[in-house]
Amino acid sequence: MPSNTNRVLNVTSGANHTIVLGETRGDDGNHGTEIWGSGDGSTGQLGPEYLQLIRDGAPSTIFRPINLPLQQFGLAGYQIKRVTASWETTYVVLSCEGKGDVVISMGADDFGDLGIGGKAKGKGKEKEGPVHIVSFAHLTVDGNPLRNATIAVQAIAAGQHHVVAQLSVTGKDWDTRTCIVGWGASRHGQLGSYPLPTPLILLSLLHLAINTPSFCAPPAESPALDRIGKDSCKESKAHDG
Repeated sequence: MPSNTNRVLNVTSGANHTIVLGETRGDDGNHGTEIWGSGDGSTGQLGPEYLQLIRDGAPSTIFRPINLPLQQFGLAGYQIKRVTASWETTYVVLSCEGKGDVVISMGADDFGDLGIGGKAKGKGKEKEGPVHIVSFAHLTVDGNPLRNATIAVQAIAAGQHHVVAQLSVTGKDWDTRTCIVGWGASRHGQLGSYPLPTPLILLSLLHLAINTPSFCAPPAESPALDRIGKDSCKESKAHDG
């Protein structure tokens, strides 16, 4: 990590890659964030620049800064807020003052892991660009569409092939609501009870935790839900105290 790192905010890992989220302090005294990664980046899970370095012969056994092409996606000015990883996929939450949060995904899409509706056909290597924006626009909360809502990602966690996130959503004409969304594999019920006869959940509201301010009793079958539940409980207790 660079010498101007104040503290490590999070460490997350997939099957063979690790990412560290650090808080940095600039020469002007302002704080920022950046991510560093090491390990396997062959499916793009550590970004396109890292993948090219490894292809050019650079070792994958040391941590390197992960530079994301945010300007290319109209995300200039956004800062990295949270990061988590599944088997061969990485998820980054971006925030910008005065705007809603954005979730991007990189890497493999084996079980719909990217959260883009299975558009990256085939197992392993994704085929429609190195970085994907996860959209919540098609979802509704109590009949209120999220298409034009302002979204804040309060927590995000991943298992091997599924992801859950706790969102705070605010519409122009309705009050802030809290909900849990999830996508990926759900063959063992790790995303709750879902009415469709399919092992894949492609970005849907979870029936078991809609509009709950905290989520303190997740099912044991979901490691991702378990981590979000623990984080939510800690935040809830901190506010209560």
